Amino acid sequence: MEIKAKIKELIEKTARQFNQLQKRQRMLVLFLATAILFSFYYNAIYKPQSSHLAKVKTELTNINNRLVKLKSQLPDIQKEKEALDVAKRNLDSLKAQLSSFELQLPTTGRIPQLLGELVRQAQGLPIDFVSIRPKTSKEKKEYAELIIEMKINSTYSDFANYLNRLESLSQFLRATDIAMEERKDGFPGQSDVTFTLATLLGEAGETKPEELKEPQFAAPLAIERNPFLSKFRPAQEGAKKEEFQLSGIIASGKTPTAIINNEVYRVGDIIGNKKVKQILPNMVILTDGRESTVLTLERE
Repeated sequence: MEIKAKIKELIEKTARQFNQLQKRQRMLVLFLATAILFSFYYNAIYKPQSSHLAKVKTELTNINNRLVKLKSQLPDIQKEKEALDVAKRNLDSLKAQLSSFELQLPTTGRIPQLLGELVRQAQGLPIDFVSIRPKTSKEKKEYAELIIEMKINSTYSDFANYLNRLESLSQFLRATDIAMEERKDGFPGQSDVTFTLATLLGEAGETKPEELKEPQFAAPLAIERNPFLSKFRPAQEGAKKEEFQLSGIIASGKTPTAIINNEVYRVGDIIGNKKVKQILPNMVILTDGRESTVLTLERE
């Protein structure tokens, strides 16, 4: 209370003194008081606040610059999302293709069907099967592998056509380790053939048990001569040209025939140790795999 009274008394005293001053003196006192107050405000309040505000503005500018720089370095989210969608669609497509391929793989339960199909593919070809030995191998691979060791008796051309059929049977079936050795006995040109077939095996339960389709045979390969028969090797004993008596030819129509030794023969038939290679209107050509014999009609 005493402090307030003293302040009040001081203010009243100052006011009385101010009122006693002349007008010009009062103007000067007001100017000085205003200057003092302005100086106090500027130094005590405005200047520190202005300096702080300038620092804040500088930091804000630096932050904005860093944000702009970071934004320029960041990828376009929309473009990245579109690229991710494309990659996802491609992955789904690859998964669908993989599933489709796996459905075409034989399973362990269908190995007998596959072996039967290998035999069916040889129909119409003079091929003798000696042995078919299937075995499976994993060898730390994702898919098991079925390996089929086969041994047959065949001519070179018939075996080439058989392989051509097998290649059209499945895109996963491949033939390796082919070895051919000419037989010393039997029909000339026939060989002992050993080879290996390999294919991947699908997991049981993943593939659908579908019926095998009827074989779609590829067009026969045109092979003129067995390369395992030498042209310079002496001819084997067998029927001679004089032993074949050509007495008639019917060359009209799709299936020409010839009458040899009073028997009817077509192209591909065997007579003695030779095969009928070609029937022409005025001649028949026989072959034993290394040389040809030409029979002509004797005209009276």
